[in-house]
Amino acid sequence: MAPVAADRKELVEAARRVYDEQLKTRLEAEHFGKVIALDPDTGDYVLGRDFAEVDAARRTQLGTRPVYVFRVGGGGAVKIGGVFRHARVSG
Repeated sequence: MAPVAADRKELVEAARRVYDEQLKTRLEAEHFGKVIALDPDTGDYVLGRDFAEVDAARRTQLGTRPVYVFRVGGGGAVKIGGVFRHARVSG
């Protein structure tokens, strides 16, 4: 059995290859900025506005197959950020 890290690397490389060769031109023209979950073995994919939407669709349409999740056109699939406010508690 191959190490998990090697499996992940192969999955990413295969997904990037499928995306670049078969999907990139059309998806970037029609769905730029959306999040995609791509199964590199079948070429099946789901699109959504954010990770949560894509994850729900992936579970329904692709099951538990390993997928690569990224943003169409580049960038991270997940945005992290927010505001932290200090609150004063009086007691």
